[in-house]
Amino acid sequence: MTTLAHRIKGHTTEPQTDPDALPCPFCGAAATIQYWHGGAPTKRLIKCSGQADTLMRSGPITCEASPSVTGSTRTIALRRWNTRA
Repeated sequence: MTTLAHRIKGHTTEPQTDPDALPCPFCGAAATIQYWHGGAPTKRLIKCSGQADTLMRSGPITCEASPSVTGSTRTIALRRWNTRA
């Protein structure tokens, strides 16, 4: 099934590293960003690259906390991810 999001030029649902995202506050692994299915085609998910669903194919789970955030745009998701309490 092809959705609107899949027809956007350059769109991928595969996680990619983002140079503007801070490392995971729990384990220090790089953060990944990807389009997220729960809203408009601009919605993004940012999560720790040490999460189980990211590394199960290629290595062990490295982050016990597995943090993630979503935002209606990349900018909002990055602001949420990069904000440390």
